Amino acid sequence: MAIAGGADFVECDVQLTADLQMVCRHEQNLNETTDALDRFPDRVRTHTIDGEESTGVHAIDLSLAELRTLRARQRFPFRDQSHNDRYPLVTFHEFLDLVERAPRVVGVYPETKHPTWHNALPQLRAANTTIQELVVSALHARGYGLGAHGSPEWRARPVFVQSFEMGSIRDMAAATRMPLVLLLGGWPGYRAPDSGMTHEEMTSPAALAEAARYVVGAGPWKGSLFTTVEDDVLPATDGSSSSSSSDSDSSSSSSSSSDSSSSIESSGGSDSGRSSTQSSSSEQGLSADAAHDMSLSAAATAAGGARLVSTGLVARLKAAGLQVHPYTLRDEPRFVPGPLGGDVGCELALLFAAEGVDGIFADYPATAAAWLRARRGAVGEGDVEAGVRRREGGEGVQGARPKAPAAGLPWSAALSSLVGLLPSLRVA
Repeated sequence: MAIAGGADFVECDVQLTADLQMVCRHEQNLNETTDALDRFPDRVRTHTIDGEESTGVHAIDLSLAELRTLRARQRFPFRDQSHNDRYPLVTFHEFLDLVERAPRVVGVYPETKHPTWHNALPQLRAANTTIQELVVSALHARGYGLGAHGSPEWRARPVFVQSFEMGSIRDMAAATRMPLVLLLGGWPGYRAPDSGMTHEEMTSPAALAEAARYVVGAGPWKGSLFTTVEDDVLPATDGSSSSSSSDSDSSSSSSSSSDSSSSIESSGGSDSGRSSTQSSSSEQGLSADAAHDMSLSAAATAAGGARLVSTGLVARLKAAGLQVHPYTLRDEPRFVPGPLGGDVGCELALLFAAEGVDGIFADYPATAAAWLRARRGAVGEGDVEAGVRRREGGEGVQGARPKAPAAGLPWSAALSSLVGLLPSLRVA
């Protein structure tokens, strides 16, 4: 569905099973996205993953054969539940098979999930391997990484590999030519799982310069790209001039040039595509970034005449020479920042037209793909900017958002997609 919707890349969050098989799942804890608790109630365990306790049935406590008996469930109660208990979970190799059968060139964008936690497990220590080594080896065996980023070889088999942990990225950089992307948190209390660094520390000029030695891009949480203020308050940004969302915006996207070849990544209707922790969230079924996305909307609504002001993070990432692929856009108004009136079309304009991101992760790639096609075609830059200013009426940009979200990826809890990058492959 992501490929049919126009995704340029499809993401897989890689987790390991007890017998070290790679599967696509955003969470190690399978309780909310599968029927694991019904089938294996005796396998409930408590693991401390990235500093947080997670209690449930975990992939690492099941063999691949056992995991294949499970069926996927939609974790968001407000989304389509009709696909529950119908589909098996997908292995990393099955995911690669699926993408390689696409009728056009589609890239892959795997994430090494919880590398520090995974690599400390007895199974991996006994096998003298790491999750990043398993992922890189599997991709190399498929012909990924034969050429540097942007080369003809890369364009024929496009790939990015991402991680929240610089340690994992450094290890991969020593073993592959595949382009790497550093994921960034940014919600209150976030710290990198391996180093314990805060978001502010990770996005300092020195830290970004160091990261740029190993990565070609960064994947920030979209909420870190702007701040919500009341109309009579205009805070200074941390690296570029401040401006309200009606002038310049505050969003991001996930991989292509910010002009005619912007891209979108869909996060598969599952989890946010990007939280680094496993367990609790402010609302049942929501991962950390999804819960914080909803809090942004709620806080802005409560504030009344609030507006969005850029934090300057996109400009600082680009100044460090990095592409910017923020996460995660979702069509439902509850996930759209409050000042945008619940219109994801305005959010797309904010990210691409105002902030100049290179691509975005999205749960519904068809929506973002349609917006980008309109932008590249009949819609001029002036019209896009006007669309941002029209947000009070919920108009969006050229009707970029359907009146009701499409059914995109209603049951997956592991996959995402990236749109707009590959039609012209104008990649820096």
